[in-house]
Amino acid sequence: MASLEQAREQQAAQRGLILLMLQDLTRTWVNLDPARLAVTLPRWITAVLGVISRYGDAAGALALDYYDTERDAAGVPGAPPSPEIRLPGRGEVEPQLRWATKGLWDNHVLDPDDEFDRMWRQIVAEEAAADLADLARLAEEDLAELGDDDLTGPDDEDEAAAMELSPAADRLAKARSNVEGVATRLVTNVGRGAIVDAVAEDRQAVGVARVAAPDACAFCRVMAIRGPVYKNERTAGRTANAQFVGAGEFKYHNHCRCTAVPYFQGQEWDPQPQVQEWQRQYERARGMQGDTLRNFDRIVRTGG
Repeated sequence: MASLEQAREQQAAQRGLILLMLQDLTRTWVNLDPARLAVTLPRWITAVLGVISRYGDAAGALALDYYDTERDAAGVPGAPPSPEIRLPGRGEVEPQLRWATKGLWDNHVLDPDDEFDRMWRQIVAEEAAADLADLARLAEEDLAELGDDDLTGPDDEDEAAAMELSPAADRLAKARSNVEGVATRLVTNVGRGAIVDAVAEDRQAVGVARVAAPDACAFCRVMAIRGPVYKNERTAGRTANAQFVGAGEFKYHNHCRCTAVPYFQGQEWDPQPQVQEWQRQYERARGMQGDTLRNFDRIVRTGG
């Protein structure tokens, strides 16, 4: 069976990479002037695309190293596949970044208040303080250690204690969160896609299982409880469950922390500990009137 521990380490390593990416992403904001968006937005998009490409390439390489490790552990003979790492192009990235920053186009933001101005100065100041890592010098275990403490999501108490922002500053905070979510999904999708592509090319591979975060959303839980049934992009979620409301062509939404785990001939599925509970929740949703996925989503949100 595939190693669940290795999957967790891969999840943590990818998360560590994302934390470094978010540091680097901060430096791009100096290219964007909220009072001159029409002029500066294209320049900022180019800078963000560079960050996504740099870390996407690293995420793909990290994922393929993990794939080779799992393949060797399964005793699969022959050379492993070496699929091309597919990076998102400007045509994919630009519309999502424009969506992420649409709130900045509001007329009130173009005449920023004191709180907005303070936050903007803080963002630009972080550009100078960002400690960028040399990816070539970082080992996978270093990335895993960096990301391991940040796999459970934001702390509710921290969010509740956050200061109340003015409308303009709130739009800036929301835009920044949107951008980080888009960039995170695009970078991690490169790694997840590399594993799916490798499985699709590998005759010895059975499929891909999805390992979700313990606090995953309803859709990710549904995908995770199915086991290693995903063999290509379509079955891995590109066109699955169109009724589900969630961003992402590949059905990995913004801020999603799911990991793609390869399985090979002769291996048994080793589900994560939460799967049994998620299966119970899903069976309960199926027994209720109405749409199963919507019912399941309500159960997940209420902790039923």
